[in-house]
Amino acid sequence: MLDDLIESLIEDLPVGPGNVSKRAQVLFRLFFGVLGALLGVAGMVKFIVDPPDTANTAMWISMLAVFFFLACFCLFNVAFLRRWRWPGVMFLISLVMLFVTRIAFGA
Repeated sequence: MLDDLIESLIEDLPVGPGNVSKRAQVLFRLFFGVLGALLGVAGMVKFIVDPPDTANTAMWISMLAVFFFLACFCLFNVAFLRRWRWPGVMFLISLVMLFVTRIAFGA
């Protein structure tokens, strides 16, 4: 019953490369880019205001870097449609460093 309802709602949506206007693509890209950037900044603010009790300084910095570079990636690459590699590379490095500091220092 629920799957029939969802199917009837979805089947009328125009999906495909020729059906989406350029303006709609820009609006979707801006919406999700700004949303990701705001969530990244919110994560940074949360960890600055209320740092975890069990985390050491290296892990805290790694957490802040993960959220900062996630916000940079969403804002620059998704919202502004730039083909920059550094936000994605720095996000991956900071994510790896989060695990390395967790293993090395055992927070």
